[in-house]
Amino acid sequence: MTRGLLVPPEGATGALVGLSGGVDSAVAALLLQQSGLRVEGVTFALWSDPACDRPNLCCSAESILAARATAEQLGIEHHLVDLADPFLREVVEPFVEEYARARTPNPCVRCNARLRFPALRALAEQRRLSHIATGHYARMGGRPPRLRRGLATGKDQSYVLAQVRSDLLAGSLFPLGNLSKEQVRRLAQRAGLSVQSRPESQEACFIPDNDYRRFLRTRVEARPGAIVDLAGKEIGRHGSFFDFTVGQRKGLGISAPAALYVVALEEKSAAVVVGPHQALQVAGLLVSHVVRQRLAEDGDTVLIQYRSSGGTRPATVTSWGQGLRVCFAEPAVGVAPGQVAVAYRGDDVLWSGIIDKTWPPPAERS
Repeated sequence: MTRGLLVPPEGATGALVGLSGGVDSAVAALLLQQSGLRVEGVTFALWSDPACDRPNLCCSAESILAARATAEQLGIEHHLVDLADPFLREVVEPFVEEYARARTPNPCVRCNARLRFPALRALAEQRRLSHIATGHYARMGGRPPRLRRGLATGKDQSYVLAQVRSDLLAGSLFPLGNLSKEQVRRLAQRAGLSVQSRPESQEACFIPDNDYRRFLRTRVEARPGAIVDLAGKEIGRHGSFFDFTVGQRKGLGISAPAALYVVALEEKSAAVVVGPHQALQVAGLLVSHVVRQRLAEDGDTVLIQYRSSGGTRPATVTSWGQGLRVCFAEPAVGVAPGQVAVAYRGDDVLWSGIIDKTWPPPAERS
């Protein structure tokens, strides 16, 4: 038997699969169908822009046609749902607002939590399907079922799902959680799926060229300001502070005897704070908007991931008002407010939250 073939959970009667037009969601639908479940597919129309008509973007017209072709090939019903207005309101506008506040948001995390999974569940209930499913590389485990990392090294996508409410995840299936990308491609080829060779999506679907600065310039008024060192001394000027991100080295527009990095962005003054590489180190962070997947005790030692493609760092976690205070065992580098912090124990996701602050403040770093 092929490793990773889906065994439906007890009581499952059907599944609504989010079909993006790519190979991952197509194979997810295939495996669900092979498991004996009644399967239907849905594609969400999220963003209308001629620049998005590229094959590796889930919002493109080509991707919608590819999703429909997959559904026809599998013989399952396909729904197309227009979510352009809520996507603009729940994802794009908050993305712009966060950058205007000198923060670094993750739009895919927010889309899954605020839009995609709630919309999947709503349609599944309307269609009387017991479960929802996607092509994410993640797993559910335990009783009640909770979010876990996918098994494939380098493909785990639990990070981008960690802000989804636990009640929505409890009724979710991730057929690719035990598989590698290579295995998924082989299953698609074996089944003769028309999407077997489609490229992977790499960017936020509403920023097809990944140039978020260009995107923001059309939506946010530029805020020029000072470039300052750790002591607050002005050493240069910039045209708009959302052109910079924490950890950035190139394109600062200043000369210095040693390499300088963006250490922090100051919303009120529009100042860009720069310093040596060691000034990027932070001892801890404060997290709000916490979504708990599993119980965790005050003072727990966990592994924290704060970038979708980054590794984890051990840290101790304690309560902080309605949020959490994270103290790293060793300094972490390149942490920015607005990013998502996800706590793991082994493969299990414990909680996730939005980073509000890091410490010590830039002036105290050397």
